[in-house]
Amino acid sequence: MARSSIGCRGGPGREVGSNGVEATLHDLSREMLALSSQPEAGTLQRILAAQATQFPGLIKVAYEEGWLRAVRAVASILQKFAASGQIRVEDPELTADLFLHLVLGRSTRLAVYGIATDPEVQERRRQAAVELFLNGVVIRRDPSNPRKEKPPLKVPAARRRPSRL
Repeated sequence: MARSSIGCRGGPGREVGSNGVEATLHDLSREMLALSSQPEAGTLQRILAAQATQFPGLIKVAYEEGWLRAVRAVASILQKFAASGQIRVEDPELTADLFLHLVLGRSTRLAVYGIATDPEVQERRRQAAVELFLNGVVIRRDPSNPRKEKPPLKVPAARRRPSRL
């Protein structure tokens, strides 16, 4: 699921982030929510959960090829924005993991239970999640001296990458 959505961001003829960090993250979050909100996504999650103890290898592959692949793809996008000076990210994989959890967390849980979400509520939550995330990574400028950055909010860097089960 995530592969098809995120993979197109860096596809031929389209530079990742050509619309800017805010527009890119809003587009990405919309695509990810649309995919994760499909009934098939919830069904797949229920099947994986039911088979986890019998087939731990299957769960490991699903996690690595699903979630971790999405984390790495979003981390790559974030690194490009960081390299261009638009955002500050000390640990791209951790930051990407947090972004995906902010955007997908509630909807994914509801999909597992087969509970449909109100599209208007989901859109408000998606917008709020992206704005909250951007408030944490966008480089802030000192209004009295626009060339000088304000010191970032200090968040301790994680010592580990997302685990591989």
